Amino acid sequence: MFNVTITKQMISQEICGELCGIAERNQDRTFKLSDRFTFIRNWNDKGHLTVTHEIVLQGYHCYLTERIPAFISKDWNLSFLMYKKLKGL
Repeated sequence: MFNVTITKQMISQEICGELCGIAERNQDRTFKLSDRFTFIRNWNDKGHLTVTHEIVLQGYHCYLTERIPAFISKDWNLSFLMYKKLKGL
C-alpha cells in the first residue's frame, strides 16, 4: 500500500497549469478581464465551472512558480475539489 501526499503547491500547480493552457490557446485574441471561460465541464452536474480572463491571467503568471494565487488559497476545500476533478479522481 502506498500513501500519496497532495500538497497545496501541487494543487496550485495543477489549477494554474490548466489556466495557463487556456491563456496560451487564446493568446491571439483580445479579451476583457471580465470575459468568462469554461474551466471545468459538468461541475457537480450543475453546469460548467467558469473563470474570468483575470483569473486566467493570474494562473498563467503563477504557473511554474512558488506563488499560490489568492483565488486558490482563499478556499482550499474548493481548490482541492477542482484538483480532483482535473485529475479525474
